Amino acid sequence: MKKWIESIIDFFFPKVCLYCGAPLVEGEEYICSECLLNLPRTNFHLKHDNETEQLFWGKVRIERAISFLYFQKKGITQQLIYHLKYRGEKKLGLLMGKLMGNEIKGTSFFNDIDLLVPVPLHPVRLKRRGYNQAEWIALGVSEITGIPVCTDNLYRSIENDTQTSQKVFERWQNTRNIFRIKSPSSFDGKHLLLIDDVLTTGATLISCIETLECYSSGKVSVLTLAHTKKQQ
Repeated sequence: MKKWIESIIDFFFPKVCLYCGAPLVEGEEYICSECLLNLPRTNFHLKHDNETEQLFWGKVRIERAISFLYFQKKGITQQLIYHLKYRGEKKLGLLMGKLMGNEIKGTSFFNDIDLLVPVPLHPVRLKRRGYNQAEWIALGVSEITGIPVCTDNLYRSIENDTQTSQKVFERWQNTRNIFRIKSPSSFDGKHLLLIDDVLTTGATLISCIETLECYSSGKVSVLTLAHTKKQQ
């Protein structure tokens, strides 16, 4: 009965690719196979000292860092992030997390990672949005790698302003001292993989890592869905 109802709904309201608008066929979710194939992959998991790692140099200590896609205005990655964050498409995060996990797992990137830690939202913003997009990305990665997700230890204690239109120094000021840890001992000796959606200046992730460095001992790596591409 459920499949029959879904068939009727699909007939009158066909699902289309979020980017190109082409009708999706069986087995496709959110984006068509052609757009999926043409995603602007960074291939940072194959590059030592890649652009994502360089953003953290001289600021905080990390083991390794990669971003999966390039982010450019009006590009497909921006469209995916928009639907993930603002149109309620949380399962799109799950899909992208699984895609990342599948493409990266053939390397040593996930070796010795103990926990996946999505960058938390402040409770007020979490209630407003209804979910944390970084958590859904992490759940997708976890489904592929088997590494558990931890969402109840690192938390955001201050609701900072949105950073979309802020410059580098403003982003830095906006994210200082906004994170806390409930149980530092739970992270001691662990290798944590921080997961977020978009990396621009790295200010939010740096603030996370500074908190971890202050309150617990262990190692930190970083994985983001997207990296804002520098304008030429």
